[in-house]
Amino acid sequence: HADQRYTKKFGCYGENVGLDACLLAWTGPEYVYQVLKRGNCSIPKEGLAMLRYYPLEPWHSGKAYRDLCSDEDRERLSGVQRFDSSRRKTLRSVTNKKRSLDLDHELKGLLEIVGKYVGPDLEW
Repeated sequence: HADQRYTKKFGCYGENVGLDACLLAWTGPEYVYQVLKRGNCSIPKEGLAMLRYYPLEPWHSGKAYRDLCSDEDRERLSGVQRFDSSRRKTLRSVTNKKRSLDLDHELKGLLEIVGKYVGPDLEW
């Protein structure tokens, strides 16, 4: 017999339940999102949403999961799309130029950003 929870139109989820209520694949960005969220970082929720949802490409680049989206998901969609577009352009730029990075300089800049938004007591 089939499990009745999964025979409905939306599987085990209700319509418009919101992506936050859905079980997502455990990607690297999802792990960092969970660490930052539990670490009470000061990154705005819109920034955390970009980190969490840009790997969900069928949602932001296609039209998948629309029936599961809440109003909040629909509002953040364009921000996630812009973030992913910018991220891809940056990756292409670095790849095409094959530029060498000054890792010490880059790390210093990243640590300044982390220091601004993330407290010293993150638990990995």
